[in-house]
Amino acid sequence: MKSIDFSRNFSYGNDEIVHMMFSVDNLFHKMISEENWLDSALIHHNYVVLLGGAQESEEIFESFLAVHAQMLQRLVREKTDFTISIGISRPFCGLDGAARVYEEASDALKYKLITGDEAILNSEIVTNISGKKNSISTDLPEELWLAVRTINEQKAEELLTAYLDCCFQDNHSYIEFQAAISLLISGLLKIIYENNLTVSEILPEGDYLFEKIVEFRTRRELEEWFLKAIIKPLIERLAEQSDWKGRKISDEVIRIIQEHYDKDISLETCAQMLNYNANHVSRIFRKETGCSFTEYLQGYRLEKAKKLLCETDMKVQDIAELLCYGNSQNFIRYFRKFENMTPRQYREQNSHI
Repeated sequence: MKSIDFSRNFSYGNDEIVHMMFSVDNLFHKMISEENWLDSALIHHNYVVLLGGAQESEEIFESFLAVHAQMLQRLVREKTDFTISIGISRPFCGLDGAARVYEEASDALKYKLITGDEAILNSEIVTNISGKKNSISTDLPEELWLAVRTINEQKAEELLTAYLDCCFQDNHSYIEFQAAISLLISGLLKIIYENNLTVSEILPEGDYLFEKIVEFRTRRELEEWFLKAIIKPLIERLAEQSDWKGRKISDEVIRIIQEHYDKDISLETCAQMLNYNANHVSRIFRKETGCSFTEYLQGYRLEKAKKLLCETDMKVQDIAELLCYGNSQNFIRYFRKFENMTPRQYREQNSHI
């Protein structure tokens, strides 16, 4: 007893799949003699056929199934717009084995995601694949997660393709394949949670990530889902967070400047106060304000100097000392560079006292 199982990625109950399955059922029934045809059914997304025979040996029966599987694939391709993959179980004696027939054929068909479209898969092939040593790279997912964390979408896409290339090699068992894909999902989930995000923010439909793997029928579907449903939305959210964090860092640096402009402060001391790397603070600050830390500090001190010159009778030397210019000559030289006049001349033209 043998079962042939084949499927397309449709939603159960969809008119298109029902019509297609009726068509295929008619085509296949015409190919098979009544003595070999036992039953057929639509189970979940799979069309299942139960075949029997009185062949002298299992090898002859298996050859019979393989030939008819190839004939069916060709006929469906010629008569419809679909391609099909076929999973074949081991032979069983008696109808009591029907449940195991379906289970084995369905398990064999899972390897379609690895082997590609229009595959014919049987239990022997699955056993041979399962016995091979796993060689899926563990470095690529680490690099991919880093690309996501650093908001490098192009690099993330390249690494995802490379990792799936490795996963889809034909020397991996389906369990190893699932483990490799689950590892990738786990790393992406870690990034989501460590950035105080939720899965629903990335997947608003509420997909169950690990269960989602078994729904895909082709490598292209799986890759597009990873990119469009997880990686790109996650990178977008991280970019939004980065912009917000950048603005927050710049606001904090400006606050420190405004509170400590009369002290000997530097970019390094500000970064230390905020518990950030100085180069990171410098890059963020320039991006958000359009100028460097030093330029902003000097500009703020200059505005303070102009205000003191206009609203107080403080000596130029005292203003220079208050604003950390070192000495009055440095202050006068800097003031003239930007205002085209000396502090004294500026006071005479703009004094409010």
